[in-house]
Amino acid sequence: MVGGSFSLVVACISLCALSGPLLARDNGQWDGSDPETRAWFRNLRQPDHPLVSCCGDADAYFADEYEIREGRVFARITDNRGNSVPVGTMIEVPPHKVNKDPNITGHIVIFLGGPPKEPFVYCYVPGSGT
Repeated sequence: MVGGSFSLVVACISLCALSGPLLARDNGQWDGSDPETRAWFRNLRQPDHPLVSCCGDADAYFADEYEIREGRVFARITDNRGNSVPVGTMIEVPPHKVNKDPNITGHIVIFLGGPPKEPFVYCYVPGSGT
């Protein structure tokens, strides 16, 4: 039973890792980005699943405003580049989704998936000083 459960967990993680890029959107909002920035987006990993990507730049939103309420971080979507989550939307950031890698964008970046009305967080990459 234990071996079967382990195999199921490995299969689920593998499926998630493989399906992530397939579910990514490309609305053209990153056309013209420099190659270094695009590579940075592609190489980010989920802090709680280091073998799994944060997803692509098409799943990234700038969230340059945030609030801390009772020790919890809430990010506000601040960009308007054709993404499906509206500007001003507040998203709670789970602590295990905060990526500590250096951020080269000059913006706080949050990677989201799922439906626009109930998105889930893949990664949150604070800007300097955050």
